[in-house]
Parts: sequence; C-alpha cells; structure tokens
Amino acid sequence: MLARLVEPGQTVAATMSAPVLFTLARDLTQLRLYVDIDEADVGKVKEGQSATFLVDAWNDHSFASKVLSVHNLPTAGQTVVTYQAVLSVDNNERLLRPGMTATATITTDERKAVLLVPNAALRFSPPAKAATSAAGLPFLGGAPAGTRIGGGGGGRQKTAGNKKIITAADAQGLVYVLENNVPKRTVVEIAGTDGERTEIKNGLNAGTAVITQIDQRKAE
Repeated sequence: MLARLVEPGQTVAATMSAPVLFTLARDLTQLRLYVDIDEADVGKVKEGQSATFLVDAWNDHSFASKVLSVHNLPTAGQTVVTYQAVLSVDNNERLLRPGMTATATITTDERKAVLLVPNAALRFSPPAKAATSAAGLPFLGGAPAGTRIGGGGGGRQKTAGNKKIITAADAQGLVYVLENNVPKRTVVEIAGTDGERTEIKNGLNAGTAVITQIDQRKAE
C-alpha cells in the first residue's frame, strides 16, 4: 500500500465519482520511468533501445533500463515541445520508490575504437596575428591539458531528457593543430557527436595535439 486516504470511522461521500480509499502498488520490483524527449531528438529514439538513468537518492548508482514505447501525443511547453517515452525499470534491489525524479540517457547509436576530439576544438579560431607570426603567440606549452586525442576511446551518440544532442551526418570540420608552437589549419572529416566530443573519420592521427582555447595571460 502506498497511501491510505481515509481513517476508520470517517464518513465517505460518493457523488459523481467513486472516492479513492487506498493507493496500492501491484509490484514494486517492476516500475516504469516516464521521460520527456525533446522534439529534436525524438526521431532517434526507438522501442527496444537500451538506456540508463540516475536519481538524486543514489547519484553514484546508474540504473539500467530499456525503452518500451514512445508516445505520439506531444506536450507543449513555453519554449519546447516534448514527447513522452516509457522506460522499463528493474527494481529488484528495492532502491527506487514511486515518484522519484530521474535523469535518463538513451543510447541511440554506439561507436567503438574511434578517434575523438573535443567539440571546443571545432569551434576554435586563432587571432589573425597568431596565424601569421610566431612572435607573441598566445599559447603556453602547446595545447591545453586534456585536448590530446587518441584512438582507444569509444564514441557514443545519445539523447537524454530535455538535453538537446546533435548527431551530425558525415561532413567536413575545421581544427587547428600545433606545429612548432604555431597553429595550423587542418580540414577533417567528422561523423557524430554526443554534445561534448566529435568523431573524426579522416584528417587527424591519434595523439595529435588540437587547440581548444587561448591562454588569456599571453593573449594580451
């Protein structure tokens, strides 16, 4: 029993509809999660796709799930239209309770052993003087920490809740790499992105240092 809305001896009046006396749960080991999918992402969400989600009560525990269905009826907000997806939840551990708020990640595509680059590298553009002269370059010790790419990671495209994830078709992108501490313009072929990193299909080698930002102390 989840809730009791009446007490012994209390008068219950039934008018147009039957009053609710108790709220019962059939089986708390099998729950469902209702997720709002942004209209920009709903085309990539299909029945049977795997998913994971987190709840605030267990923020260090990722729960596995699967998409059961995606509703066609939209929910219109002030600035966005969403569609509700229903996910299955195995609650045999009895850690989850009805009514908890969850943040879900639905895997729509998965890539393994691909070359990845931070999305900031595709948005970077050096100052004009930096591209023509090595004097007074605003770069300190090569590329900033964490911007060296490698081929051993796994790329993953996904969509989560109301977070907009862009999945690009194969196209050309532009990054800058360091050669003798001078930024060099390099055209690359990109595939998909998870919103933070982008897959590079051609144009770069594993271990190449790409530029994502300028050291502001040297830029002045």
